[in-house]
Amino acid sequence: MTVPTILRMPLVLLRASMWISLAASLAYVVASIAALINGFALPTAAVFHWADWLRAVGEHDHYAAHFLLVITSMCAVAIWTATVIGDRSHEPVLKSLEALLRMWGLPLTLCLFVFSMSGTWAGLPRPGDFNSASIGGLIPFSDANGYFAAAHDQARDGYWNSISMRRPFAAAFRSVLMTAAAFSYAQMLLVQVVLCSISVWIAARSILTWRGPLACLAFVALSLMISRSFLATTLTEPIGLVWSFLSIACFVESLRRRSLQFALLGLALTFMALMTRMGAMFLLPSVMLWIICCFGDSWRKKVYVGLAMIGIVGAGLSTNFALQKIYGSGADLSGSNFAFTLCGLSIGKDWSSCPIRYADEMKRIGNNEKSQTDFLYSKGVENIARDPVTIVGRLAEGANLFARAVPPTMSYGYLRAPAARWLPTSVFFWVSVIGLVILAIRHPNRMETLFWVTSMLAIVASSAFVFFDDGMRVMTGSYPLIAALAVSGLFTVNVQSAAEKTWLEWQWWGGLVAVLLLFLAVPWLAYRNAWPAMAANNVPNQQHVFGGRRISGFLVVADDQPLRTDVPSLHYIEFAKLITLSNVEIYQPLLKVRSPKLPFGFIVAPRMEAGLPSNNQFIVPAHVLFDKDVQAWKFTTAEWSKIDGNSIYWVLVTDAQPVSLPAR
Repeated sequence: MTVPTILRMPLVLLRASMWISLAASLAYVVASIAALINGFALPTAAVFHWADWLRAVGEHDHYAAHFLLVITSMCAVAIWTATVIGDRSHEPVLKSLEALLRMWGLPLTLCLFVFSMSGTWAGLPRPGDFNSASIGGLIPFSDANGYFAAAHDQARDGYWNSISMRRPFAAAFRSVLMTAAAFSYAQMLLVQVVLCSISVWIAARSILTWRGPLACLAFVALSLMISRSFLATTLTEPIGLVWSFLSIACFVESLRRRSLQFALLGLALTFMALMTRMGAMFLLPSVMLWIICCFGDSWRKKVYVGLAMIGIVGAGLSTNFALQKIYGSGADLSGSNFAFTLCGLSIGKDWSSCPIRYADEMKRIGNNEKSQTDFLYSKGVENIARDPVTIVGRLAEGANLFARAVPPTMSYGYLRAPAARWLPTSVFFWVSVIGLVILAIRHPNRMETLFWVTSMLAIVASSAFVFFDDGMRVMTGSYPLIAALAVSGLFTVNVQSAAEKTWLEWQWWGGLVAVLLLFLAVPWLAYRNAWPAMAANNVPNQQHVFGGRRISGFLVVADDQPLRTDVPSLHYIEFAKLITLSNVEIYQPLLKVRSPKLPFGFIVAPRMEAGLPSNNQFIVPAHVLFDKDVQAWKFTTAEWSKIDGNSIYWVLVTDAQPVSLPAR
């Protein structure tokens, strides 16, 4: 066996695995369609109930991403070695792989992401799933429930709740998704994962032309791990990632074509990402600095570029202000929770410390969030002026810890899916570093170098402020940019300014304007076309909720009973594992103290009464899930359990009666 043959083997294996993946994706699509025809409530999750080996595949879906990272790294090393010895026999295989990806890359990415998210619905006990935000992928909890409730309650009352008003762009995006899914939680998650996977492929498609198929596949793999924990939630991370991935496509096109238009588009999409899920606060000014430095061959043109950037940011801020005024019910709270972070840093601790230290003052202020924000900002500034050394040391420590945590977070996800010894993902990062060094030496590019240096410094500097406040999650929107840099090291194409135009600028600008118009209009249309709200009443232990497709949750049955297919169903042991993984019982016992009588439903349903928040999850009789034609219910509730000092999240429904919807 010759050396060129040996060097081609990793590439042949990768191409074969892509064809196998394509066949598996086709089988998954056919199986999901068959499940839909046969009445499965969650057809994309049906396959996990058909065989134990399919459940095992679903539990370890992240191995597909790890395999891609390892095999693409091996292929890159093999190709570089072949190039050194003057062998070009790998080129036909590489070209056929590129052709396969251009034709089938989007369907493969869609199936990979939908398959991964659907495993959550099957009750698979996966440590990497965010069950504390979306129990089993169907019960939003804590902040995620606040965002879920905001879309429903805005359609009922005309305004969003306070938690969603911190990020109006995210609230508007969520309202658009919920409206598109007819307010079905499961269907909304499907729309969300499709949008996320499409945005990933748009970015990967640009990387395919820019750096080659190995970098493209590695980017898809990293993108899955970046997104995986959030795909089945209503948190702001998954919709923020949509904008982040799209910005990568624009930045790549800008670097590849030296295009000012795409640089400005990247700036606009970065703004959208940060307004949806704030994190890398210094990334936007760093991008603006890069654009000013690299575009415009005279000071006059640079002034025009600067004015264009100011116009883009101004248009975004104006839209944010308009959303606040149209759908808000109080003061502008955008980014208000940063006051807690800054104040905590000023005393060398985290966001929760200042409310404890200044408990008496906070008590006098009351529950007015605007007043609390102003007070904490003033205290933070006062503390920094008195002792700047404390915050400087805290920031340095946060930046250092973030930099060390980035590789494992990107390889295994925010909630760290278990690693496999036979797939050492560290290989990818070592090969990436080698490739980046080769690029820097053989193909120096001032424009590209300045972009990566300024953006990475901005990300690290931003992380210093938020790391101790669940910073690896806060910085999620920055990971696609880090991933794009990392996969650049797996280059297999001639690095030069390419003439091929993958995307047209006017299509992007038109799409962005259309999205902003949807954000402004869709919540209003949802409110105008919604059923009228019921008048709030003071009857204790009684709630009126919407039924039908607006109910989301599981039927829980005994372990020796068959699972129903017409409603989402879990065996009790599976449900108990999910509750244990979610750790939600630290807030309120659900199964620890006693167990509901089987079978029972565990659901979330939006309230019908005007002005009342949809805060609760419900333990309901099984017939509530069976009676899908009932559009509204009157629940008589009783306390299930409590922890002194904590809120009540779930309640027991002792009686559920169908009621009529209010007349239009």
